Amino acid sequence: MSSVCVLKLGGSVLTGDDALPAALAEIARHLDAGRRVVAVVSAQAGETDALLARAAALAAAPRPPLLAALLATGEARSAAALALAAEASGLPAALLDAGGLALRVDDDGDGDPTPAGLATPQLSQRLERHRLVVVPGFVGVDGDGAPRLLGRGGSDATAIFLAGELAARCVLVKDVDGWYTADPRRHPGAERYRTLSWDDAVGRPTPLVQPQAVRLARRRGTAFEVRGCGGGPGTLVGPRETAVEPRLDTLLVHRPALDGEPAGASSTPIYQTATFDLRAGGRWDYTRSGNPTREVLETQLARLDGADRSLACASGMAAVAAVLRLAPAGSRVVAGADLYGGTLRMLDRLSEPRGLDVELIDLVDPAAVAEALSRPAALVWVETPSNPRLAVTDLPPLARLARRAGALLAVDNSILSPAGQRPLALGADLAVQSATKVLGGHGDLTAGVVSTADPALGERLAAAQNAEGTALAPFEAWLLLRGLETLAVRLRRQVATAERLAGWLASAPGVARLHAAPGSYLLTLDAGTPAAAHRLAASLTLFRQAVSFGGVTSSIDLPCEMSHASVPQRWRHRVALSPSLVRLSIGLEDARDLRADLECGLAAATAAGPGADRALAVGAAP
Repeated sequence: MSSVCVLKLGGSVLTGDDALPAALAEIARHLDAGRRVVAVVSAQAGETDALLARAAALAAAPRPPLLAALLATGEARSAAALALAAEASGLPAALLDAGGLALRVDDDGDGDPTPAGLATPQLSQRLERHRLVVVPGFVGVDGDGAPRLLGRGGSDATAIFLAGELAARCVLVKDVDGWYTADPRRHPGAERYRTLSWDDAVGRPTPLVQPQAVRLARRRGTAFEVRGCGGGPGTLVGPRETAVEPRLDTLLVHRPALDGEPAGASSTPIYQTATFDLRAGGRWDYTRSGNPTREVLETQLARLDGADRSLACASGMAAVAAVLRLAPAGSRVVAGADLYGGTLRMLDRLSEPRGLDVELIDLVDPAAVAEALSRPAALVWVETPSNPRLAVTDLPPLARLARRAGALLAVDNSILSPAGQRPLALGADLAVQSATKVLGGHGDLTAGVVSTADPALGERLAAAQNAEGTALAPFEAWLLLRGLETLAVRLRRQVATAERLAGWLASAPGVARLHAAPGSYLLTLDAGTPAAAHRLAASLTLFRQAVSFGGVTSSIDLPCEMSHASVPQRWRHRVALSPSLVRLSIGLEDARDLRADLECGLAAATAAGPGADRALAVGAAP
């Protein structure tokens, strides 16, 4: 029999029937990797509390066996629902109820119920015949065969015990992507543990896994992983010494080592070659299919994005195209109306030949989002912050609605990069970046990135990239590796300067309105009139006129005529960009020099006189 993974899916993951597709995707990841899966299922969120309230209403002091029989129905319903959904999605599942599993529960000596054995061999027998077996957690039987509960966190204990019995890998899937020093949703600076010893896990002040389950793992010598739904690195809990995941600054400058690099070079070599000698016995044959320099880059990008796989593409638009082609012909795509002009152009050009129904909506309007995703869709595309208005979309609720609609959620993260936002950890299926921007940072390369925590999606993207030849070349891969090393320090400086300038620009003469977003080095202002916008752009000396952003040198863009000139005519009324908009990308110059330059530019923009309304000649978007 192939290797087995015991996968626990708790109430924080199974929040309702709309969460079942994400749970099935988690199961499919392990099945696709050649493992058989035992899915240990808790009651859906809130179900146990509702059943406890029902018991209290029926009897003041219900006898434990009767209470256990009632509470066990929560796990039974959840397990049956998951098995039904698995069958409907093409994953045939065997369902084993609590009686069939017959998990014997005893006291551990301290009065706590704990798993002690399996009264029947049914689980092993089912695994011989089925790749997926769904079982309820939390519920066992006593010596007389009566229902017995394991208490809070009992499904974790069930999974840990079964993994030990089956010599299987144990993964506890939670609503966070690992065990942190504090709740990362409340404390953004919390650090994730890469490894955590059993003893340290028991001593955590806010346990992610109940202490009795961890003590069971320690007694039985069973290591287990805590991961978020959607893959990612997670935390390994076991005998190893506790270690915090290296911080971003450390990850950026310590790139992965290249296995077998003969000279031991401290800087990744540029393997500037089209082919490789097959007699050498390496895993590369042709650079289009794989290259050592690009492999180091993609491994580093996956670490930064918390992804199972990252693909380095020849350009940002190559990355966008790869993701948009995941939408089947004739399907529906929901996208934000405030997008990069090149993305809108590609959506327009794909819509007719492939029969895509593209709907543009305001993604920060909850009512518009709920209405658009009340119907089936194949793909949801969002930029957050958006370009150029810098609107911020709350990703976790959008991810839940996208899953309910059957859609993949793709997030263009070009502005913030993984140093400012990790979309996969917030529920996105795909994270896309134009690495030409802040990721590379120096304006000397063109590149794109697609990252996913789903191995199956990664395989599809990689197969298409190999067939179409859109992978990044070795020299550009090396340039991007070099640029990544300074990403954190560049971004901190750029954001700090942008925040300082935003405080002044918000009330500066000549600024009708200012758009800004937390953590962004972009500022978009309304100069009042198109003529004033042109005069401002023409008058600045430190800001280059450029359609890109995120570089070490500050730049200015007139979206209507530059970066968004390619917005298709049929959507111009929906996108509704004002011709007086000006987008500023803040670089590494001294903030005082940039302010002085902007003060002069705004003074010129608001000045009247002969020739003051002369338009600046600008090029169309590439």
